[in-house]
Amino acid sequence: MLLQRLHPDPEDVEGLVVYVSRRLGLDSRFGTHGGFEEPRRVYRLLHRVRDPVLRCSFRNIYGFAVASAGDIDEARLVVSDQLEDASRYRLDFVVPHAQLISALIALVLGDFPRVFEAINDVERAGKANGDDLLTANVVSIRTRCLIAQGSFGEAVRESLRWTGAVTPSMLGELLASRSLALACSDEYQQAIKTAGAAIQATEATEAKVASAATRAVVAISRGDVDAFDRAHAAFQSALTLECLECFITAYRGCPALAELLLRSKVTREDMRRVIAVAGDTEAFAAVTRNSEKHDGAWNCLSPREQEVLVLVANGHPNRDIAKTLYIAEATVKVHVSHILEKLGVRSRTAAALRVPFHKRSTRRVSQAVAEIENP
Repeated sequence: MLLQRLHPDPEDVEGLVVYVSRRLGLDSRFGTHGGFEEPRRVYRLLHRVRDPVLRCSFRNIYGFAVASAGDIDEARLVVSDQLEDASRYRLDFVVPHAQLISALIALVLGDFPRVFEAINDVERAGKANGDDLLTANVVSIRTRCLIAQGSFGEAVRESLRWTGAVTPSMLGELLASRSLALACSDEYQQAIKTAGAAIQATEATEAKVASAATRAVVAISRGDVDAFDRAHAAFQSALTLECLECFITAYRGCPALAELLLRSKVTREDMRRVIAVAGDTEAFAAVTRNSEKHDGAWNCLSPREQEVLVLVANGHPNRDIAKTLYIAEATVKVHVSHILEKLGVRSRTAAALRVPFHKRSTRRVSQAVAEIENP
């Protein structure tokens, strides 16, 4: 509707392209998201734009956005069209930006050799042309690629390689990528501090999502009681802003992040969709199967038994459970007995693992898992 009001003449395609380009840029800069419906419609009209530079400028912004969102087919089409225009009109400066989009596509898909191949070419072009923004993008993407591969120390070192001046949004992205590398390296305090600095620098999309993912990774790694809430918040940020690449990088660096979200009925379906986009479904297949089995076991309990089991999972003895629920301690024992029987388990610890993740303390669950694995 807003586009129609600003451009009542449907034949003003160039004006529409300029407007939507600016809107996409502002969405990225300020961490907002207006959806891709209008940009996709405009992209289909680019053949009516005579100026190849204007076409390429739009594609560059749009290509980054759809690649980050995990729309791989659309992003590949953008790269193909960019390279065709660059070749036809000898727009050499367009090629490195198309290669950056290709690198993002490869990063989403976990094709790490292709990521490094693309960004190495971009880095050479950036140095040859004195383009600091290109080089900063290379450092940021290479940092996240190293995180996704589990090379956390190398990722931290890579993130420190850039010391020049950049835009606030690029600075925030660099800092947020570094914070994620620090979180995966168990440098929790420094990771949180760096994530905070990223948000202070900018409200840009990548900084928001990567910083939220950093806080989730730290909470999970430390076993904080709000780990699920942190993970859920980071995931919602990635979905709302359609910036899946940063989140995919985070869960590849810290698989427990994906496992936590797959084990909760609240987030499982959305998380399945994301890991399917990234081609990681098989890697987490066992987690999904076990979670569905646990859901069935949980649903067989009565509401009161579920209340009791949540308190058991959070480490409360029968006496405390009785006080919390205003029932006799003997009644708690009866409930626990029924719970064990219905779940087909022998211990309170094993029963606690049947509680959905969004209802329990991650620290208590970690202790429970350790007790089962190391009796």
